[in-house]
Amino acid sequence: MRHVEENPDIFPAAARSGDQLSALIDEGISFLREIARILAVLHGSPDLGNKTDPTDELVYIILARKTRESAYQQTYDVLKRTFARWDDLIDSPREKVEKLVFSGGLSEKKTTSLFGALGKLRETFGSCTLEPARSWSDEELERFLRELPEIERKSAYCIMMYAFGRKVFPVDTHGGRVLTRLSPYRRLGLSLDGMDHKRLQKLLVDLIPPNLRYFLHVNLIQHGRTICRSINPLCGQCDLRNFCAHYRRQELARIESLDMPTAVDLFSGAGGLSEGFTRAGFRILLAIDQDPESMKTYRLNHQQVPDDRMIVGDIRDIKAGSLRKLVGRKRIDVLVGAPPCQGYSSAGFRSKKTHIGYRPDEDERNFLFEYMVRAAAELKPKLFLMENVPGM
Repeated sequence: MRHVEENPDIFPAAARSGDQLSALIDEGISFLREIARILAVLHGSPDLGNKTDPTDELVYIILARKTRESAYQQTYDVLKRTFARWDDLIDSPREKVEKLVFSGGLSEKKTTSLFGALGKLRETFGSCTLEPARSWSDEELERFLRELPEIERKSAYCIMMYAFGRKVFPVDTHGGRVLTRLSPYRRLGLSLDGMDHKRLQKLLVDLIPPNLRYFLHVNLIQHGRTICRSINPLCGQCDLRNFCAHYRRQELARIESLDMPTAVDLFSGAGGLSEGFTRAGFRILLAIDQDPESMKTYRLNHQQVPDDRMIVGDIRDIKAGSLRKLVGRKRIDVLVGAPPCQGYSSAGFRSKKTHIGYRPDEDERNFLFEYMVRAAAELKPKLFLMENVPGM
């Protein structure tokens, strides 16, 4: 929370949130938990070939730089077969090592990095090992790793996470792309668009809960490689699309380009009436309900409705004329709504009357239908549909 409060330029909505700030942060964390759960089901937290020995992982990370997976894995296997110990590598002629890593590309740069990093380990620990660093704090370990040639924060975090079991969060190109499109903290005004993975790494390190970091990292990579690709992402096949800000923007733009009949949904609940009208070819312009949990469900299932047109609030608090302002100048073909029906239910009424002396004329919910009538007078739709029970 402190990180959000101290960075109003990054989280512009934080200053306006007041007492709701903590709830908005919790909402972002809940969002990430659900994403992590779905990704784990989809991809099974795959083994990406990383190493549990820290020096092996260091070499693996150096070889992976700007190289396709199959190429750097093959190069790593060649080095492991050639050298019984990593000390043997830096005792070998540079030309030999450069030739062994040539097939993976960037052979000169990678060879320089290997000799520099492994040489630093031997200088510090007496041999090419990182085992003595297991007792170091996260801060000490990160600082040392980032002093090695070509090891930046993301690479240091990979070594720390895979080989040391530290709860850090490396942001690679794939993970950064998927998180940018999902935009988990958008309710706080955080936009990740346009950031490269280095900037994302610096920003997201404090925004991902520690217990989610490993599983999100490996599954985001897999999702980015197979579904959420840089070019031609498979949005239609993506099980995260209902959560995805990028997909919602695309879907909204598509819907707005079509000439469709329109509807406004009051007392929308989780969106049953909206779903029916959407399937019938209508575009929902506005939805209102006072139950936040119902509106969360509504939002996930109605990508064609803009975020600022899904209102969580009591319809009695909406001032006269505000509905028309919310909808804009667009024509409204149908006004639909399902005001509370508990007070009109004959079965419910008999039960409550017997046990608690319930009187329908004393239940405020029973008069909310009047706001449907007022809305119809204000919006002047072509058709008006109200769903309720016979007792009304």
